[in-house]
Parts: sequence; structure tokens; C-alpha cells
Amino acid sequence: MHDGPRKMASHECFSVPDPCSWLWAAAPLNVKPEIEAWASWIVDLLLVDDVSWNQRQRAAACEAFLAGSPVHIPCGPPPVGSITREAAAGWLYMASLPVADGFKETSWEVHILPWARELASLAGFKGTWRHPHIDAIVMAMLLMTRLDGLRKGGTSRSYATARDGKERKKLVWRECIRIRQYLADVLPITKDLPRRARGPFKEWWFTCLEWSRLAEAKGTALWDEPILITRGARIRIVWQRWFGKLAFK
Repeated sequence: MHDGPRKMASHECFSVPDPCSWLWAAAPLNVKPEIEAWASWIVDLLLVDDVSWNQRQRAAACEAFLAGSPVHIPCGPPPVGSITREAAAGWLYMASLPVADGFKETSWEVHILPWARELASLAGFKGTWRHPHIDAIVMAMLLMTRLDGLRKGGTSRSYATARDGKERKKLVWRECIRIRQYLADVLPITKDLPRRARGPFKEWWFTCLEWSRLAEAKGTALWDEPILITRGARIRIVWQRWFGKLAFK
């Protein structure tokens, strides 16, 4: 058994804080392999480019997967396990859309949230009353991913059409405010976390908060460079975790 799942944040293409450490710690032992498989597969899927897998092939793969037919995907088919085929296909459907459409929030709500809710239930977070907290985690992560993608050519029509520096800065500021609101909406889930997962969760949560602050400070520079969590920033995260006003048990 591995110590934990492959880290999204460890790949140089991503700067978004990875929630896998606390999800791994919270999950029952028997479902850890499936969570690890999804963590690795999603990273590989996001790294597949249009040259090795074009739009037509993506759409065909989604249809074939839903039909239970053999699927051609450079990173392999979605993990087989407890997640329903319909929910698992959400990632393939989103990947089949043009980038600007795939990164629309309406697309996330339709195609990714059902998968996230099933995975959360598998990890022990059962009940529809937890859905708002699970949804908040997903939305915060995807909003950060959308901002993180700006330097790779943009992930939204509104970002692509924003040419003026003042307009770009305003867009980043607005997204960072929303990220922090979603992070606040996540907090009720801490009441259900096992003790072993609380420390990793706090580190992830405060890292996300710091990430949003750094992104807001960068503003228009996000189009050219990634967010780097510096040593000084990590010291602030540790301090906030134990002594900050927003520290939680």
C-alpha cells in the first residue's frame, strides 16, 4: 500500500493546491485504491493535448464509454470501481468540449459535480445535506484551475477577450473573492472529518486561501507566470493553521 495518492500539485504543469492528502486520510482503507486511481487518472487526462487526442476522438471516446464499448483514450479509460458509468463519463464529456465551454461553470455543475458527490459518498461523506460542501470544494478547485490555465492560452472566453490590464485585474479579483467564498462554504465538512484527516485538511484549506491571495496580488501577471507557494508563504500557512483568527478545530 502506498503512503498516499499521486499529487496533482507535484506536477510542474499545476500550481493548484491538491486535496488528495486529506481525502486519502479520510477515506476508509478499502476505497483508498479507487481514490488513488482517480487522482492519477484526472491528472493524466488534463495533460492530454489536442495533437494526441483531437476533438472528434474525444467525443467518440465519451460515446463509446457510455455504451460500454472499447475506448481509445491516451491516458486510458476512467478507473473501474464503485462510481457509476454516467458519473465517470462526466470527465470525458467535459474533455470533449472546446476548452472555453469545458471550463464554464455550467459544465462543471452538470458533468463534474455528480462524479464528485459519488466519490465523496464512497469516501464516507454520505447524505445529500453534504452536497453543498462537496460542491464548494469542486468549485473552488476548478476556479483555481481556470485561473492557473491563463498562462497556457486561457480557459474562458471572458479571459480571452479581456485585453485591458485593468479589466484583467478585475476579473482575477472577482474570481479570487469567489474562491474564498467557496472555501468558507467548505468548512462545515470539518465536523465529519476523522482526526487523521484534520491536519492535512487544514493545510490544504489555508494553502488554497494563500493561493487566492497570491493570485489576486499577481493580477495581470497570471497570464504569464504560475502561482508559487514560497517558503515564506508556507510559514504563514502554518501560523494561520494554529494561531490565525480563522483557525478551526
